[in-house]
Amino acid sequence: RLLTCPRDSPHFLAALECDPAGPLQVAVCKLFAAPDAKSFSAFARVYSGTLQAGQTVKVLGEGYSAANADEAALATVSSLSLCLARHRVEIDRAPAGTWVLINGIDAQIAKSATLVDETAGDSAVGGPWPLVPPRFDTESIVKLAVEPFKPGELPALLHGLRCVSKSYPLLRTKVEESGEHVILGTGELYMDCVMHDLR
Repeated sequence: RLLTCPRDSPHFLAALECDPAGPLQVAVCKLFAAPDAKSFSAFARVYSGTLQAGQTVKVLGEGYSAANADEAALATVSSLSLCLARHRVEIDRAPAGTWVLINGIDAQIAKSATLVDETAGDSAVGGPWPLVPPRFDTESIVKLAVEPFKPGELPALLHGLRCVSKSYPLLRTKVEESGEHVILGTGELYMDCVMHDLR
């Protein structure tokens, strides 16, 4: 269900066998804000290949396809770490099968993404093939309008909306025809958490 590549491709077989020597395929499923709230760590699973700190990867956005190659960008992994409850243990490499926090690639990711080798798609085997983004059974139906206390704080509000949109997978933000900024979430508690982070 997660793989979009052909079943006879080396990418499919490597992901099926969780091969650390296969082509790199990493699924980013969530972004966690850093304590300073200025950057994000990407929480991801390595399906095949080995991800290394300092490696340049191709980031495929949720809307990536062969026809929409604008959703791909290059990024360099600045550091990797394992999440152990409240603690993070820095590591040099993450082989297939590892759940890992990745730093340095958050600027290219809206909510979720696929990471592949920077040369993916340049070979005869084709690709790159994005992994299917996470799907949720719930819908964002609770609507809340937000505005800054002072009109001069509008840029800060827009930056905050971009940040909470990255942190919360089900959160949607939009601008109404009236110019009102609206956020949509799944429930009252969800929206309380969003507003706490936004403030």
